[in-house]
Amino acid sequence: MSDKRDASAEWKIANVIEVLRKQARPNQPPTAQIFLDDSVEIDRVSMEELVQKIVEDAVLGLRGPMIGPQLGKLRYLAKSFSVTADPDVIAEIAKSPSVRSILPSKIDDIYPKPLDTK
Repeated sequence: MSDKRDASAEWKIANVIEVLRKQARPNQPPTAQIFLDDSVEIDRVSMEELVQKIVEDAVLGLRGPMIGPQLGKLRYLAKSFSVTADPDVIAEIAKSPSVRSILPSKIDDIYPKPLDTK
């Protein structure tokens, strides 16, 4: 069963990159959660290799000064991993055909707002 719903505009990759740019501080890059596409067939070992390749390719695609990316946890069942990196590196990672979506690790408010307050 393939569920191809459109993401909320708030969670489109371009908007998430902007949020990550706002979260970035000098010498303190933001952390993002990267979700791999459902079509990617992997096991635990090949996931580590794929993630390393995605991150290395992203770094090679950029020029200029940056803080090197740091990989965080790999979540095999969720097909996701976290990475702390310059927002430009995360933007390059998001361009990989193996990547479905990204989310900032730090989200201010995830609870729904009440519609009718009196």
